[in-house]
Amino acid sequence: MPDPVGAARGTADVSATRELLEARLERDQQELVASLVSLRERVRGDLAHLDPRRRIEERPIPWLLGAALLGLWLGARR
Repeated sequence: MPDPVGAARGTADVSATRELLEARLERDQQELVASLVSLRERVRGDLAHLDPRRRIEERPIPWLLGAALLGLWLGARR
């Protein structure tokens, strides 16, 4: 014959374990989101120096001279 007290205790243990696992899962999900946001900000910061638009805006004269020299070189190749 099954023990009703033992079954109730087992159900309570399962419920408590489930609640602990759900709380841990929620905490881990929050940590993952925070890590991904931090990684995304870091990658954007590292790639900012590669943005050609920003570099051209900061120093347009060398770019204009380079474009003129490239045009002269391509035009003189014929």
